[in-house]
Formats: sequence, structure tokens, C-alpha cells
Amino acid sequence: KIQSFYDIVEEDQDDWLARMQIAQNISINQALRENLITMIHCVFNKIPLLICGKPGCSKTLSIQILVENFKGKESADPYLRTLDKIYQISY
Repeated sequence: KIQSFYDIVEEDQDDWLARMQIAQNISINQALRENLITMIHCVFNKIPLLICGKPGCSKTLSIQILVENFKGKESADPYLRTLDKIYQISY
């Protein structure tokens, strides 16, 4: 079966989200999914990223979830343990 580009991207998002520990009271909406996946791909490919948006569109939440899950060897998921730790530096 030939998948559309949208299906491939959605499958990639689902795979990453399944590896992360996200609190049950957090709704994984489209904005959060897009922010998380964009951040993951940009961070690990060393691509600068500027996320802009209205208040409440999951910008801060996305980075908090990313930092909580990408802890290098201390990550909960076996695959995430193989990746570098993400450090959050606020200024």
C-alpha cells in the first residue's frame, strides 16, 4: 500500500509520542504534536528553530516535555537512551 506524505509524518509523530512519558492530564492536540516533532528533528539535526504562536498553543509545554523525556542514558525509553541529553537553558 502506498502511503501519503501526511500518513508518513503522522506515523513518525505517533512513534515519537509513544516513546515519551506525557502526563495523563495533558491533551495531545495537533499544535503540541507539531511543536514536539519539529523540536525533536531540529534539535538532533542542529537546525535553529524559532517557535512563535498565540498564548496557549503549547510552545512552553513542548520544550518541557522534550527536556523531561530526552535525558540521555537516564531516559525511560530504550531508544531515547541512545540519544544525547537535552539541556534547557533559560535566559
